[in-house]
Order: sequence, then C-alpha cells, then structure tokens
Amino acid sequence: MSNELTFVPLNKLVRSSLNVRKTGADSIDDLAASIAVHGLLQNLTVTKKSATGKTKSKADTYEVVAGGRRLAALQSLAKQQKIPKDYAVPCKVVNDCAEELSLVENTIRQPMHPADQFEAFHRLVGTGLSVEDVAARFGLTSLFVAQRLKLANVSPTFIQLYRDGGMRLEQLEALAISNDHGAQERVWNAAHEWERTPSALRRALTVSTVDAADKRVLFVGLDSYLQRAGGLERDLFDAEHDGFLTDVNLLETLVIEKLQAEADKLKADGWSWVEVNRTEDRWRAVRTYQQLRPGSVSLSNKLQEEADRLIKEQATLQSKEESDYSQDDEDRIEAINDRLEAIEATTHVFTPKQKSISGVMIGITFNGQLAAHYGLTQDRVSIDSDEGCEAPAKPAEPVDPEKLSGSLQEELTAQRTVAIRAELMARPDVALVAITHRLAGHFCYPSYQGVATAVMISPARFGLEADLPVTVGSKADEQLNAAAQTWAQRLPEKVDQLWDWLIEQPQDVILDLLAFVVAHTIKAVQLPHQRADEGHLAGANALSKALGLEMANWWAPTAENYYSRIKKEQIIAAITDASGKAAPERLKSLKKSDLAAEAESIVKGTRWLPPVIRS
Repeated sequence: MSNELTFVPLNKLVRSSLNVRKTGADSIDDLAASIAVHGLLQNLTVTKKSATGKTKSKADTYEVVAGGRRLAALQSLAKQQKIPKDYAVPCKVVNDCAEELSLVENTIRQPMHPADQFEAFHRLVGTGLSVEDVAARFGLTSLFVAQRLKLANVSPTFIQLYRDGGMRLEQLEALAISNDHGAQERVWNAAHEWERTPSALRRALTVSTVDAADKRVLFVGLDSYLQRAGGLERDLFDAEHDGFLTDVNLLETLVIEKLQAEADKLKADGWSWVEVNRTEDRWRAVRTYQQLRPGSVSLSNKLQEEADRLIKEQATLQSKEESDYSQDDEDRIEAINDRLEAIEATTHVFTPKQKSISGVMIGITFNGQLAAHYGLTQDRVSIDSDEGCEAPAKPAEPVDPEKLSGSLQEELTAQRTVAIRAELMARPDVALVAITHRLAGHFCYPSYQGVATAVMISPARFGLEADLPVTVGSKADEQLNAAAQTWAQRLPEKVDQLWDWLIEQPQDVILDLLAFVVAHTIKAVQLPHQRADEGHLAGANALSKALGLEMANWWAPTAENYYSRIKKEQIIAAITDASGKAAPERLKSLKKSDLAAEAESIVKGTRWLPPVIRS
C-alpha cells in the first residue's frame, strides 16, 4: 500500500458509503474553526472505486472512506467562502480494503482525555492568547474555554485522580469553586467517600463566603453590593447561580445600613422605639411583649371597588372545571389573595397615641423581605385603646413566613411521633427514663402543674389506628406493627396470665417490653394553635434528642405528601435550602404540579426535612 499523498480538489471529494462511522459527525463547527486557523493537520483516505469495485462514472471523483468529519468541515469553510471550492486536500488513495481501513481508523483511535484539553488551553493562555482567541481557534464558546481553564486551576493531585478514574468531572468542577489548593485538599480528605457529592464539596469550600441566594443578599440586593465594589466568585459550572459573595463585612454593613434606614423611617412615623432583631427565633422575642391591636378604619371607595372586583374574579376562577383550570389561573388566584391581604391591611391603623407608647421590632424574613412587628409594649395597657390602663392581654401571634397549613403541620408531626415511637421501643434505657420522669414528675412534686413530657400515661394507649391514621403504611408504622406481631407471639394469650409471665422473665426482656409499650404512649403531634416548645411538644423535643432521632431515616418529602401542599415560593425555598444554592430560574415558570415533581427529584437523597420536623 502506497503512503504517497495526492492533492485532490475539494469539489471532487464525496463521502463514501463504506465509511463505517454513521453517527457522531453532526458537530463540525469546532473542527472547521480549527482548520481555518491551523490548516488540515491530517490527510483524508480516499478511493476511486465504489463498494462493488467498479470505477465511478466520473473518474476524477474520489470517495472519502476515512475523514468524513474533516470533509464536512472543509465543505463548510468553502460554503462560507473561507477557502476555495477547489481547495487542494491532501489524500491517501487506496485501492483495496476501504471499509476495513475506515473501521481501523475509527476503532484504534483513542480520544484525548478531557484533562489534556483543559491543561492545553491553560498553556495556550499562558502564551498570551485570550480566552476569546482560544475559543475562536477551536470553534468553542468562551464560556466553555473559561470553564476548562477553571478546571486547570484545580490541585494537580485531583487532576491526576480524575485521570486515574478516582474522581468524577462533577466533583472536579465543585472543587474548582476555590483556587486554594490547600483548601481543596482539606475538604476532600476530611469528607467520607459518601460525603463527597458535588453540592457538599461546594458548601464546604464556600463556608467563608455568602451564597447570592442568602436572605441578606436578597434583602440589600446583589446590585447594591456590586456597586460598592464587593467581590463575587461565580460558579462557572452553574449558569443559573449568581455566585458567592466574598466580602462578608461589606454585606453586613449594607444590611445594617438598610435596617437602620428602615428604623429611622419608623421613628419618624411616630413610634416610640424600634429594635432590630436578626435572630432566627425573632418570634420568641416578640412574645415577650404585649402587642397592641390597631384600630379599624373603613376602606376608601376606590379600594372597596377594587376588592369587590377581585373577589368576583377569584370566585369565577375557582368555579372553573378542573379540566379547564390552568397554572395561570392558580397564579392569578395567589396574586389576588396577596392583593386582598394588602387591601385588608389598610383597614388596620395604629393611632398616634398607640405609637407613642409602643414600638416596632424589625428583622429579615427567610426570603429577604423586611419583617416588622408593630405595637409592642411591655406596659400593661389595653390592646384596643390608645389610653394607658390596667388590662393585660395575650400578645398577638406573630406572622411566620414559613408557617405551613394546620393539617400539613399535624401530618408531619404525626410522622415524627411514630418515628419517635419506633426509635424508643429499641431503647429501653431511654424508655425507663421517660416513664420514670413522667411518674416522678406527677407524684414527687407537691406543686406539680404538668411536667413537660410526651409520654401519655394515664394510662391510656395512643395507638396508630386511633390517632395517627395518616402514618399507616409508613416505614415507622411497619416497624411498629412488626414488633407488635412479635410480642403477640411471645406474650401469654390471656391478660390474667401476664403478671406470672413477667415475674419469670429476665430483666432484659422486661425492659424490651417496657420500651415497646412506652413507645405506644408517645404523642408529638403539633396542632395549629400550639407552639413547638410547649407541653408535650417540649417533652417530644427532649425525647428526640435523647434518642438521636434522625427523621430523614423515617420520612422523606414527596410531591404528594408535601410539595403539592405548600406555596410555590415555599417549594423554591425548600429546593434552595436542600441544594445549598439558588434554585434554577427555569423552575419559577413551571406549573405548581410540575414544580412539586421537580422538587421531589432535586431534593431526593439530600435528607432535607421541613423545619417543623427537624431535629
């Protein structure tokens, strides 16, 4: 076989049916760009013969049996008039085994490892080429080249690990969020293998920065931060994420300035005092005050007409058949509800006298909005009147932006109840403490007024079928039922035989049975009107801590049991909280049902839980 090359005019070349590569030749822009800059670096292999061995009708026409992508790239350049139609293409002409040669070329050719590519890009930029220059030379986007250059900045230890197959590309991309090789290695080495997910690595490397989705950033606005020359480290591998703020001190300064400006406005409006409270449990601080009730005023004619019109529109939308009901209708109903609430708020006004004897506590909500609790006072005054008089009243409940519907809260805490039961029946040591605490609290303290406990021993059985039907079929329910069947086989058939049976049992058997029965007395359901720190719920919290309860072992949110039952904004917030980064913008335009399904898929495996049932 001759190794001599023949230069064949481009317009005399056609793709051969003997070329074995039938796929993978669609994208030729990058190859065309490279040929335009560097020329054709590898010849084509051609034949004058057809598949049957007969000479083609046009003797000067050549079929390309190896180099189909190169041919397509050259033809593209000719079409763009970057090379002539008769451009001289170096070709090796073969007479036999054309299909075999095509197969050999496409089989033994080993593709370049991605690490070779981004290290080569790094060297090219080192010679003085810009990112745009490199992108143009190889027909790539500037973002793609920038991403590869970012990967080249990862510790050589991890680049080699990636070459050896010990690390996925997604993990390398996560480590690239930091340029500090030492930090990359510390985070990787400190994590167990199962903890080395891309999201976990990113979180660990950005612990000293602030996510752009943080409520403080949403409160002051990213543009305000950037206008003050704040540093921003963008994640090149997540186009929908705004990045991480590196100047935490500047961000805090902006937050303080904006909160102070809001406080100044409130003071100017006549309030006696304004307190800034940025703690997560701001509502606890609010409860230490008495909250005055604003006076009622009538709506203006204009607002009353608007409210009537919105109520009528809402009724029309809600009366639609399910088949005609759309996401746009749902969004419109939510918008109407928000506007009606705003209109309703204008009917409640604090008088100048009330403002002079009370104050406002402000903070930031989870979604970056200003939170304000008005009319707070520690004086014993009437909550309805603006005159000082002795009439203490219960503080009004603050509005919790993360509050769930009452029924959903009950269901989630019911799941927590059966999880505690399932954990407790395996811990007789804790069960013994729990029942001793319950009984000693009742009998050993003359001033007993109700010890904080979740152990409902009167005695009374709070069984699964009676009080927690929503949990039937859950993992905890199945484990409890399996244990019940086991004990049913071990215990005597008649209750009047139980005492004699117990007397004969070793202590470990009695403790196991004690744990099982005490477990069935547990009640940790939180009703809508109950605080999470009161009565039996405080006891449930203490019991959960003693057990080391991990609710993620027993329950996980799905579209059906959680996401479809909360607002779209809460779904987005859940995705952000679970993933550790801002939810993709595309999700905000989805219908609620589709968004709920997306949330289930995204959050699955992260062990994220709604705050109401977190440990």
